[in-house]
Amino acid sequence: RPGTYSEIIKIIDNEGNVDYDFMRVDVFPVAQADSDRVIARSNPRVHAAYYPTFNIKPGAPVLFRSRGFDFPEEGGVDIYDFGDGSPKIEVPSNIDPSQHAANGYGTIIHHYKKPGNYIVRVDRVDEKTGNTASQHLHVIVNPVISTP
Repeated sequence: RPGTYSEIIKIIDNEGNVDYDFMRVDVFPVAQADSDRVIARSNPRVHAAYYPTFNIKPGAPVLFRSRGFDFPEEGGVDIYDFGDGSPKIEVPSNIDPSQHAANGYGTIIHHYKKPGNYIVRVDRVDEKTGNTASQHLHVIVNPVISTP
């Protein structure tokens, strides 16, 4: 199905250290025979980010922001799966679709209960075509180290 997808690469070294990387994959719709329209930017996309990116401890607030691009409608929701078993959350975004609008990005705060590597997935569906845009984020929650 046409859309913008995020594929995951997991790397584990000989000492058991783990890291992830992501690659965006665009699947374009089949060109129509009666159209010479350029479709290179016709897929919807989603952009997501989080803060802080380092030294996150269990229970600490993590701020996530996201928005869609190249969606035909204004507004919409980004669907978050935080990778920790918590329910998926819908976050409104693109309230103002202007490129640099202050309210273009939707915002949510999440708290991870345990240390670990979490893969967050953010999806947005084009209601008109059903095409999906996805992005992954790697969130590392560090254990709390108590000092004597």
